Amino acid sequence: MDRDPEVDRKSQPRIRVFQTECNPVFGTVCRQPERSRQKNSSIGGQAVKTVKVTPDNIISVIDVDFDDFHELQKAVDGHFETVSTKTLYETFKMPVIMLVDEDGIMKQKEVNRLGSYFYDADRHGWPILGDVVFAIAAGEDIEAPSDAEALKIFLKMNFSYLKEE
Repeated sequence: MDRDPEVDRKSQPRIRVFQTECNPVFGTVCRQPERSRQKNSSIGGQAVKTVKVTPDNIISVIDVDFDDFHELQKAVDGHFETVSTKTLYETFKMPVIMLVDEDGIMKQKEVNRLGSYFYDADRHGWPILGDVVFAIAAGEDIEAPSDAEALKIFLKMNFSYLKEE
């Protein structure tokens, strides 16, 4: 008996995987809305690696527990806010965000050149002030990049003014 392929296709349950194209430098595949990695990429409150850039263009890999709100505040030296822009997404081809000090203006912090570039400050005139910590948006969660060293290398290759201590 011949099967009608159209009938078989309709009777099969459809499974849909939401994928977006990610930068092969990081060797990751972004899945939305479900994530394949464990929550916040840290197990049991352990610190994981991410990238930090200071206003004096120093880039470094730091350890942060993304499950600890106070540790994230310490990483940006203040109450943090998340910044997500089209420029960030187009650069990394994944939902990269920046964590920045939301009170940078009141604290009179210095302009962060890289953060201001990703924030499109040249268009609207509002720069990013203070340190910038990079993360990945995963729904309502914030996760560490899967490979902080690769992220640091990528940034240094594309923004020659960045330097290590």
